[in-house]
Amino acid sequence: MPAKLFDVPDIGTIRVYKRKGSRNIRLSVTSDGVVRVTMPSWLPYRSALTFVRQKQSWIQQNNTKRLLHHQQVIGIDHKLYFTPHRSSTISSQVGESTLTIFYPSSMTFSDNEVQEAAHVAAKKALKKQAIRILPGRLESLAEQTGHTYKSVSIRHLKTRWGSCNSNQEITLNYYLMQLPWELIDYVLVHELSHTVHMNHSQQFWEEVAKFQPRYKEMKKQIKQYQPSIISG
Repeated sequence: MPAKLFDVPDIGTIRVYKRKGSRNIRLSVTSDGVVRVTMPSWLPYRSALTFVRQKQSWIQQNNTKRLLHHQQVIGIDHKLYFTPHRSSTISSQVGESTLTIFYPSSMTFSDNEVQEAAHVAAKKALKKQAIRILPGRLESLAEQTGHTYKSVSIRHLKTRWGSCNSNQEITLNYYLMQLPWELIDYVLVHELSHTVHMNHSQQFWEEVAKFQPRYKEMKKQIKQYQPSIISG
């Protein structure tokens, strides 16, 4: 059964799924800020809404999708602007260094629909930055370290910053553009090292250490971040 959507004040849009095999109501929040509720098929939807309101504090604490603000910097060099206008629709424009959200003057920038448009535009800006910057940076590091790879692609990875397969094809997460440069380089060296060792053995980490002597510190620091829009 497809999800049924509800707009809950102070929480936003939630997706409710009814499952025949479910015995309890389960709640989760994805890395993109989607609130999901799974419930037994025989329960009324109002039970899910009541449950969500009771768990509002937990949702806010565990939701990585935070409120985006006017003039907030997204990634390396995009600045976000919220601009009210006379139109009844919400639209966005992603430029070379700016992204603008146009919304009806009857609304506010914090409204769920406006924020949703801002998050979508922010992802586009991050991907645009990543495509422009990361392939060249990876090539430069490969030349410095002596590693070779077949190709590089940019996409959204839900839980990983990057990956490398046995064909030496590297995939980089465009959310990398929100990390400090030293952590970006750590991820790139990490994936380049996988072209030599397709595992996380002692030999692999020794390969990383040749070019990232502080890799243990970098490994701890990157755990403080998640592949999601970072709010200011």
